Amino acid sequence: MSSDSWPPQGPGPLCELLLLWIQACAQLAQRLGQGAPPPDLAGEKHHGDTSLPWDLEAQALFCQALLPHPALAALVSEERTEPWLAHPQGDYIAALDPLDGSDNLELCAGVGSFLTLLAVDPQPPSGPGADTPPCLLLPQGHQVRAAALAVLGVRLDVFLRIDGHVQHWRWCPESGAPRRIQAPVLAPPGRSWMVNLGHFPHWPAPWRQRFLAQLPNINQGKQRVHGALVLDVARLLLLGGCALSLKLDALGPRLRLLYELFPAAYLLEGAGAQALCDTGRLLDQPLTRWHQTCEAYLGNPEALAPWLSDGEPESNRLND
Repeated sequence: MSSDSWPPQGPGPLCELLLLWIQACAQLAQRLGQGAPPPDLAGEKHHGDTSLPWDLEAQALFCQALLPHPALAALVSEERTEPWLAHPQGDYIAALDPLDGSDNLELCAGVGSFLTLLAVDPQPPSGPGADTPPCLLLPQGHQVRAAALAVLGVRLDVFLRIDGHVQHWRWCPESGAPRRIQAPVLAPPGRSWMVNLGHFPHWPAPWRQRFLAQLPNINQGKQRVHGALVLDVARLLLLGGCALSLKLDALGPRLRLLYELFPAAYLLEGAGAQALCDTGRLLDQPLTRWHQTCEAYLGNPEALAPWLSDGEPESNRLND
């Protein structure tokens, strides 16, 4: 098998779970590309946000692919309040954002998916909750062992990291397997920036002042808005720049730490970029709730510098 063929270097079960997820991504991309009508499904996300039918269809595809694998102890999803218990003696927890940017489907715009594989904490709990299986305890950033994102478009592109560097793979329909495009992936020092200026009136006052003061430096780049973090991160990996998601007055931050920011941070750090929040590295943020949210400042140090020029932002994090 050539070095450009699957599997990448890494523990066998991690590579197997990643391949199962990529195969499910290929099925999902094919259905979306064929213009299939959305399934007749409806539900509620945590926080009361409505899950769109395609969110739940994507979740079902990934569950069907991943849950039977004996190495998977539990699976959690942005579209579900509680985790699924799979194989309690398994070594890994899978965290999914099944279809990031699903609102974009109405405009035929880009969508994608995040997967994070975390090691089950081998230390048995003590005190309250001692009877809870370790795989159902809240995992932390230091337990991430692999992460991947998929861009579902005219082709299926996957960026993944297993411990070491980020690799870029592409699904090949003719062979039914991924083919490696680039390894390692190193995020270039681009100047584009991604932040939703439509929320500007709701930004915290220090951030509004910082933006106006730094506007000449920021405008040396170009603004991009994709409507999905998975697309922002893919762009950062390929073209550089920065992406910011701020805590909004009265609304708080909107991105989920476990399902979106942990995989984004793991990938970006593996490509030489930064993934920060008000108190430091995103991967060091304690996870206290399954659907906890956090602000995020992602990208190359050069691109982030104008936004963070007066030092680290004042702490305004909100854990939902």
